[in-house]
Amino acid sequence: MITMMIRTSQGLSRFVCSILLLSFSGILYILSSESNRGNAAEKEINCKRKKTFGKDLPLTALASFPGSGNTWARHLIQELTGIYTGSVYNDKLMAVDEFPGSLIYNSSVIAIKTHLPVLQTPSGTRYDKAILLLREPYDTFLAEFNRAKGGKKTGHAKKEAFTKWDKFVTKSITEWSFFVDTWLNFKPMLYVLKYELLKSNLKEELRKVAEFLDVDVSTHSLNCVVQNAEGNYKRPKNKDDFNPLDMLTENTLTTLRSIKYRIYSRISDTGLNDH
Repeated sequence: MITMMIRTSQGLSRFVCSILLLSFSGILYILSSESNRGNAAEKEINCKRKKTFGKDLPLTALASFPGSGNTWARHLIQELTGIYTGSVYNDKLMAVDEFPGSLIYNSSVIAIKTHLPVLQTPSGTRYDKAILLLREPYDTFLAEFNRAKGGKKTGHAKKEAFTKWDKFVTKSITEWSFFVDTWLNFKPMLYVLKYELLKSNLKEELRKVAEFLDVDVSTHSLNCVVQNAEGNYKRPKNKDDFNPLDMLTENTLTTLRSIKYRIYSRISDTGLNDH
């Protein structure tokens, strides 16, 4: 009888201990969850970086052919550095939204948007540095065609507008190659930033951009940019059931491939990607 009571008491003790252990584990889980939520909220707040205009900054062009992703690059650079970018254009709507540096191309901005060839700078402006944003030419022309014919900055051209697509690309090939060639001749300090590398390896490319701009950035800052990389001007995917590539003549496609090969070979041969 006594042995039975002892066994019963031991079993009851183990049961009570198990209940207490489960309760304690539950408390720890709740506390841990609350802590994680607090850390996540703190991280989100820390990523909302306040941006300002700078002072006595080098004049740095952010040069690109229309359709290359200049707006996205400006967003990334502003998030990265906390300093506004400028523009040689009067972008009123964008100034209200995210880019108050409309028509500002002085030493108060970290980089200056331009679609002009290197010699066609605003009066009195002499760049100290330049970032040449380079995107695959076919994608560049398609993005610009959509902007021009789509009715808004992130719109899409309707299928019937593509009757003029081949003519548009033929004209753009000549203009694009001239534009890129002029900037590849830029002497003080030039960095060629490839759009496709930004898409595939954002953090590493931004690290190189920060180094070129002579701006110190932390790993946390880089992570924050990646977290808020998209910006407000991303064009949604086109749901139309046609491929604009099929609407180009073989002659246009051959010229496009030839010009692209020449430009990219020139970049490779001169080591402009080795930064």
